[in-house]
Amino acid sequence: MEPGKGVEGIDQMILDEELESLKKLTGTGLDLRLLWLPLEEPGKHDEVKGEVIFIYNKDEEMAFRTLRHEFVDYMISKNILDPLVMYINIQKSLIDKLVYERKESIVEKIVDLLPEREKPSNT
Repeated sequence: MEPGKGVEGIDQMILDEELESLKKLTGTGLDLRLLWLPLEEPGKHDEVKGEVIFIYNKDEEMAFRTLRHEFVDYMISKNILDPLVMYINIQKSLIDKLVYERKESIVEKIVDLLPEREKPSNT
């Protein structure tokens, strides 16, 4: 079976039209592209890599459902999860800086409490 042809030889163009419809309906995912690579043996999971949705289902109806699933997953990730992860990383960076500064302050205080080093006598 050649890439982009389903069990009954349905062209990828039908799935591309569905993707364009989803983009228009939601106003998101405008940079997304679709690559339908039907596999004989199910084993590889459909996925989104960068701006490309890879669909490996060879059954046309499952490919449509998968396209919708991956599109919604992409929408949620880009609009909710990605900003949340960015926020968490900023918070982590600020906390790391605060912890480092406090640790260094404590280290300096402890060093100041240590007895002075005895200087060797010159005899």
